[in-house]
Formats: sequence, structure tokens, C-alpha cells
Amino acid sequence: MGWVGPFYYLDCGNFEARVSLPTNKKFSNSREKKLNTAEYWSKRLGLDLSMPDDTHDGSNPPEFQHKKYDLDPEATHNKIVKGEREITPSVDVTCPHCDENLLIEAPYEDEYVCPYCDKDFIFDSNELSRSSGNVDWYSSLRETLIEAITNHTVSKNYEVLEEQKGSRGISAINNIIFTFFDLIVSLGLTLMSGVFLLVFPLSLSPDSEVPIIMGLIMSVIGILTIIPCLKFVGEVITDFFKPEAHEKYTRTQYFDPVGKYTAWMEVINSSTKGRSGSLFVICEAVLSDSHILKSYHIYVSDDGGGGGGG
Repeated sequence: MGWVGPFYYLDCGNFEARVSLPTNKKFSNSREKKLNTAEYWSKRLGLDLSMPDDTHDGSNPPEFQHKKYDLDPEATHNKIVKGEREITPSVDVTCPHCDENLLIEAPYEDEYVCPYCDKDFIFDSNELSRSSGNVDWYSSLRETLIEAITNHTVSKNYEVLEEQKGSRGISAINNIIFTFFDLIVSLGLTLMSGVFLLVFPLSLSPDSEVPIIMGLIMSVIGILTIIPCLKFVGEVITDFFKPEAHEKYTRTQYFDPVGKYTAWMEVINSSTKGRSGSLFVICEAVLSDSHILKSYHIYVSDDGGGGGGG
């Protein structure tokens, strides 16, 4: 299929402030259809953007991925409204006596013994820095958006720029189908290797018509291939009982025209590993005139692929 695009995103020189833009524009009237991308998003977002150079088909897309937050909406709501603190499962500290780095896991204690110098030191979990991720890692604008999502009031103050539905992982039906065909292939290869392995002993029989040299060569091939084939069978069986989790999700880009805050959020609608209702921040930014409109192209092969969006 070749190069497709361009796809657009906003950048102000800071990785954390990059945010992708929807692939499809929603026109409120016929005049908006005549606007180029920069003019359209300048009007929608209240910015002063200019068109980027789209001539470089080999440009790399920015990396937009899930933040490390895997949020339960109810727990998030309690954290925002009731001020509940979230505890990090582990934190890196330095021993005050020997300066060795230590990993301390929750629940935290008041005193620890360094395994390197065997000396006691006091640890105060209340003094953990906010950057460690244990308390208040939201910006206030993100808190407001998440609270609106959990309270189902997001439609009052936010515009929805785009909504995407999708899935990842393997479903139960596909898992059965793929395992069936993989087992046929893996067991067939294993059987073939086993036959090759027995050719040399059979060639030693007086009634055998197989030359000993050929039997030896085939048995060596069987020896070299039987173990990988058995591993292949084992991997197929293991993958059947431990498949990649199948999840259906909805990605939505919200925009707050007052605070000029925009974010791509992902909600897990259903999940085979118990993450239904979890909420992710994919990318976010508080928009300003320092943001520049940039673009990228992607190469799509004939066997699939895609790009753009959040």
C-alpha cells in the first residue's frame, strides 16, 4: 500500500506535552471544509497554527503510549473526592551509611536493616517525593477530567474531538482455532523428526534397503530437530492455557475549551484479565501558542497496518 498520511499532532518541544489530533475533522458548516488542517485546528482549539512541511514521507510518528497508571474509576473517584492516598508498591532509597541503593516494598516499616552494611536506618514513607508516583501524580486539570468521567458529567464542560473503539489480544474462539492449527503443524513436525531419528537404527537391520550413510544422516537431522519440535508443542499448549488477554476498549479525545486542556483517555470496556473499567491516560497537554503543528507519515504494507489518532 505504501506511505499513508499525513497524521498530525501538537508539540512544544516537551515529550510530555505532545498530543495527537483526530484523523477525521468534524465540520460544523461548509466553510470549515475549505480550511486546511492548521486553520481548522486553530479555530477549534483557539491556537495560532501553521502548516508543517509534509514532504518528508519517512518521518517518524511520536510515541504515544499508556501512562503507567492503571486506574479503577471508583478508586480514582475516592482518591479525588475523599483525598485517599495511593501507595507505591516499591520505592528506591539509598542507605545513609554505605550509600548502596535499596528497593523497599510496601507495606512500609519505620526501620530497616541494610543488607550490605548490616546497619539500621529509619525510613519515613510520609517524606516520599511526589515524583515517585505514590501521591498526587495528577495535574489538577487531569483530576477534573477523571472526576467528570467517573461521575458521568464529562459532557457538560468537555468537547469530544474523536472516539475510537477497538480491541487487542486474542479471543477465546481465536485461541481455540489458532491452537488447533498450531498443534497440527507442531505435532506433524515432531512426528517427522521422530521418524528421521529411527531411520539409522532401522538401516542396521539386514533386511533394510536404506543405505547406512543415508540412515545416519537422517537420524542426525532427527536428533537436531526433535527437541525444538517438542518445545514448539510445549509452547503451543502453554499459549493455549495462558493466552494474551483479550480486551475491548474505547479511546476518546476530550478538550476543555476554557482551560485549553486536551487528553486522549482509554477505558477498558471488557477484559479477560479483570481490568474492566480501568482508565488510562494516553497523551495529554495544556495547549498554548508555543505548540507547533507537526505531521508524520507511516508505511502500511499490503498485509495490514494503520496509524493516526491517539
